Amino acid sequence: MNDIKLALLGSQGAGKSAVLVRFLTRRFIGEYASNTNSLYHKRLSIDGRQLNLEVFDPCSQSSEARCILEEPVDWADGFVVVYNISDRTSFINANNILRQIREARTDNCKGEMAVPVCLVGNKQDLCHARQVCEDEGRCLAQENRCHFQEVSAAESYQDIANLFTQLIRQVMEHLKYRADRRRYSGSKSMAKLINNVFGKRRKKDGAGQRGERVSRVPQVQREARGCAGCNGRIRDRFMLQALDRYWHEDCLKCACCDCRLGRMGSTLYTRANLILCRRDYLRLFGVTGNCAACSKLIPAFEMVMRARDNVYHLDCFACQLCRQRFCVGDKFFLKNNMILCQLDYEGGHLNGNAERQPQ
Repeated sequence: MNDIKLALLGSQGAGKSAVLVRFLTRRFIGEYASNTNSLYHKRLSIDGRQLNLEVFDPCSQSSEARCILEEPVDWADGFVVVYNISDRTSFINANNILRQIREARTDNCKGEMAVPVCLVGNKQDLCHARQVCEDEGRCLAQENRCHFQEVSAAESYQDIANLFTQLIRQVMEHLKYRADRRRYSGSKSMAKLINNVFGKRRKKDGAGQRGERVSRVPQVQREARGCAGCNGRIRDRFMLQALDRYWHEDCLKCACCDCRLGRMGSTLYTRANLILCRRDYLRLFGVTGNCAACSKLIPAFEMVMRARDNVYHLDCFACQLCRQRFCVGDKFFLKNNMILCQLDYEGGHLNGNAERQPQ
């Protein structure tokens, strides 16, 4: 199930909460005032896809105050900006909100398509008291490259439902575009990987920095740092710190398998200018060997059992007479590179050196 996150923004008296409640419940609430931020959840199906919709509705701001906080701008996948057609001040505030969204996303998402935004002129039923004509709203939407629609939360549910449905479709396309960009970036990383590891221009290097620590640290207010992966500003509540640099949690990933290293543990590996997870580091640069029992190759990333200088596959570490397998902590006997259980050893084989605690 896909997660879609929307933020509903607007000044006091614009009716943004009434628009949202109308969409979620099909009911109209004439007097609605809240001094707290609210997060609404709704499951719905659009174009045959099941979606988990989250809508953030922050408390309204006064006309003198800053209209939006940075948190919903960074959190949301799409925005609904609402103004009251009978209140020009709310229209001016909507213009400020659109500018803040554009500036924040330009700094944080360089090279990406514009985030989906819908500008909504509410209270169309009060057209007799109109202070903002429809053409003004349409021109403002064109300047900010967003969708525009006038609605009446008091009179029409269908217009509001169509508005949200269209915005959600745009968000789905935007998320798909971002996923395609990450896959393209991953293919470029794979080309770089092949060139660094197997190409003629590969330079000799040491064993690499093993065990580089990955730390999840809180973001300090008013000190947004730059991400070493995408070069964008980090506005998230938490970020990753590794290799003496800071990263978005989605930007610190393995150059080979594209896994998010912050979710794989607290360690990463570097070599040949590559950042790798443990499995890919061992697969590319680890030392391989042969099993002492079956003589087949043991990959560097595979778990093994050891007895003195011998290395075994887990399945091969067994008594060579009765095929009893040993686990860590079991007692076994080793004589002339033959692994024996206690029964077979005591049943007639010459005394040998007993080994405990296989690795």
